[in-house]
Amino acid sequence: TIFILISKNTSSLLPTIVSRCQIIEFHPVDLSLMTSWLEEQNHLPLPASILARLAKGCPGMVKGDRLGQLIENRELIFSIIEDWSKRGKLALIEGAESIVSFLNREKKKKEKEMEKQFKKGKSGKNKTRQASTEESGETFDETMDSEEVKADIEGKSRERLDGLLQICWDFFKDAALLQMGFSADKLIHADRIDLIRTAADKINHIEHHILFLNQFHKQLLFSNVNQKLALEMLFFNLFPV
Repeated sequence: TIFILISKNTSSLLPTIVSRCQIIEFHPVDLSLMTSWLEEQNHLPLPASILARLAKGCPGMVKGDRLGQLIENRELIFSIIEDWSKRGKLALIEGAESIVSFLNREKKKKEKEMEKQFKKGKSGKNKTRQASTEESGETFDETMDSEEVKADIEGKSRERLDGLLQICWDFFKDAALLQMGFSADKLIHADRIDLIRTAADKINHIEHHILFLNQFHKQLLFSNVNQKLALEMLFFNLFPV
């Protein structure tokens, strides 16, 4: 039996697991190749050059459902930042609440999808399990199915939050590049340069904010915390109020 384990960050895996794996690295696709490939696609929601940077060398990020999620994540984060530039602290509080509400809606949507899949395959699976348990004399605990579904939904929600925080991280990276004098064509979100420039003018020591976001990012994803309060704390530390 061969197991294929895919991870964006091997340091997040247990050393005992990594030591037993044959590691095969997949390097990001070159930016110019990604841009050329995207230019051949139809009905893109953003210019190919911007999508290529957002994808970070991963074609799968800008295809199908993942592309839709990427656009949704981007629109939500930028709406919060734009609101902050106009209304300050109140916009950050409402922004944290809007992210939590968004994640909860996505969870419910996923729960309905998983419930349909579970009901569809339940009868066939139960027949197979009944036959195997009769042969072995073992019993099967039906709660395993619900636990697996719950774990999958939580994993998808965590992945969605990761995507939202990644957009935020990219925004601060762009603002730092502007502060250092780089031109707009070097930015990931080049089409939102006016808003990025506003942030670059308002926020001092952006590199410190990037480091804080990177550290807080991991805590928020892998700790059992109140998401709304954690996001408020994150935003208050990132954006001057």
